[in-house]
Amino acid sequence: SLASPGEILVGTLSPTVNVIGRSPGALGTVQISKSSTIDTSESGGGAIHIRGGRLIVNGTNIFAKTGDILLDGATISLNDSTWIVTFVDANPGAKAGNIVITASEGISMDSKAKVESQASASLNDAGNITLRTSQGNITLSNEATIISGAFTGGRNTGSIEIDAQNGDVRLGNASLIFPSTDQDAGKMGDVKITANNLHILDKSAIDSDNRSTQAAGNVDIQLKGLLRLTGGSEIESTTTVGGAPAANLIIRATEVQILEGSKLSANTGTASAGAGGRVSIQGLVGPSDLISIDGPGSGIFTDTKGIGPGGAIDVSTRSLTLQSGGTISAETFGTTASATGGSIRVKTTDHVTMNNGSSITASSTGPADAGNISIDAGQQLNMENSKITTEANQSKAGNINIQAIDLVRVVNGEISTSVHSGAGRGGDITIDPKTVILQNDSKVFAQAVQGSGGNITITTPVYLIDPTSRVNADSQFGLNGSVTIQSPTSNL
Repeated sequence: SLASPGEILVGTLSPTVNVIGRSPGALGTVQISKSSTIDTSESGGGAIHIRGGRLIVNGTNIFAKTGDILLDGATISLNDSTWIVTFVDANPGAKAGNIVITASEGISMDSKAKVESQASASLNDAGNITLRTSQGNITLSNEATIISGAFTGGRNTGSIEIDAQNGDVRLGNASLIFPSTDQDAGKMGDVKITANNLHILDKSAIDSDNRSTQAAGNVDIQLKGLLRLTGGSEIESTTTVGGAPAANLIIRATEVQILEGSKLSANTGTASAGAGGRVSIQGLVGPSDLISIDGPGSGIFTDTKGIGPGGAIDVSTRSLTLQSGGTISAETFGTTASATGGSIRVKTTDHVTMNNGSSITASSTGPADAGNISIDAGQQLNMENSKITTEANQSKAGNINIQAIDLVRVVNGEISTSVHSGAGRGGDITIDPKTVILQNDSKVFAQAVQGSGGNITITTPVYLIDPTSRVNADSQFGLNGSVTIQSPTSNL
């Protein structure tokens, strides 16, 4: 649609010259509504190109079989159960078309609007999906979804890219769903989101479920500002069937807020032989400024429930705050010795603060070893009514290494690498700041039952512990571990 007289090229919909020798000054409005349909599938496949200054699609289906769909405008709105779909359902080796939606001033999807590329026949691939705006925002709300998937014998999924480099991306009760292929089939593509800020609200989700034997694509989020998850929202990369690892979750942002039961996770399911994925959080260049995890159920998870090992968590930030039940977890619930817990590495340049039931854990409830935890807390670590644990039920507990320049303070808290049954060995604990304070029934435990206790080493110029707190590396039936406190100034 042109807002002034002129001509366009059929193949690209690019304006050429108008009737007086000049390019058309503006594109016009294109509106498709009231259960309309644009469909090339019956003709054997073909592309669909729609270009206008303002594109509004309400309650309409746009289908292309093995052909691309290209939507281009200044603003694009998809509403009222509009479906934009490319697909392939025959001819092994064929590929569903790509979907590219480009709008310079913003894109919105609302009221169950769906953008989907799917392969639903043997050895076919789904297409890629791209939403891009150069100056505006991209908003998905009210059960809007973007899906790239391969079903009932389909092979590879496509990638999903959301690009708002100079604007925000907002998901409110909406989903980017990234289903995998069938077991023993193809590969998942990548998810990439680029924006100033990314808000994931009201039980919104970015999900990928890897069911194949091949490694999943990464979920890569790059933000100049804030990543905020609230209202039970999640970014979840899982593997539920097969031997492939879960997708890696890579986040680069200035600030990360995980609130109200929201989650970042790269887990494995009970039927999986694959490893948990890796969750990595930092800034665009160097550490992020702040990571905050607040509320029961809120957290970062790389837990494993199958027979594969748990994934790793790697956090680099100026400051980290966990409160009111916030969690960082790389636990293993697997039932075999191969289902080891994942590792957790936290590096801050300023401080780590934990309070009110928060936890960092790499524990094991089965026969496998728990993972290790390493915390470089920058200037100080403050814990109140919180836990850092690598406890194991039967096997070896992982090690905990805590470093801080000034202070490690534990109030009614617990640092534990204990084993609760069996012949497993307690993990080692190392704490090394200028001052250590343990008070109000705090515990530093590396205990065991039949195996040996772990070794606890505290190296500090000033060591203060009140009568209600304890440091213990005993074993009930095995060898006790050692407790070594190197401090010229102690108040016991």
